[in-house]
Amino acid sequence: FLCEDTFELLPRLEKEGHPYDFIILDPPAFTKGRRTVVEGGADTVKELCRRGYTLGIISDLVGRREVDEWLDQDGLRPYFQTVQQSSVTYIRKPGPAIYYYAMEEVGAEPENCCYVGDNLNRDIIGAKAVDFGMTVTVQYQKDKPLKLTAENRPDAKVYRFPDLLDIFPKRGQVAVEKLIPPEDGQ
Repeated sequence: FLCEDTFELLPRLEKEGHPYDFIILDPPAFTKGRRTVVEGGADTVKELCRRGYTLGIISDLVGRREVDEWLDQDGLRPYFQTVQQSSVTYIRKPGPAIYYYAMEEVGAEPENCCYVGDNLNRDIIGAKAVDFGMTVTVQYQKDKPLKLTAENRPDAKVYRFPDLLDIFPKRGQVAVEKLIPPEDGQ
């Protein structure tokens, strides 16, 4: 269910291995309405860190305290090495500067970064604009097709946040055979 012309990055991944060591997450895992971690979100964050990944958050939430309060309440602050908030930086996604701030804070190069987000037009477009090595969208509603364009097309998608653990078995590797093309099931 994968083919090289579907994923432009596959030939590089297969030859060189997975170079990603920094993963930016859209606030992992907030659900709509009341801010709670999605099912398996906290465990996924903890496991990605255990596997050696550096994690960060780029958030467009309006409040200045919301992300910090959530991280503290759920005990997840130690797992994120950078938290960039548009309410603090005054730069909203997909503006490239907020992505650069996150990379600068952890000393990461764009080609070694993967962005995981659920909004194609903010998260994916912004990450692609700064040349992130990989983009993944979370399609929580499997029966609702993604509205893909050339500009917002991610490299892969997952249906549940914990599915990221299948893609990223350990730092320096990606399970290419587990990548789901964004068009799959559309």
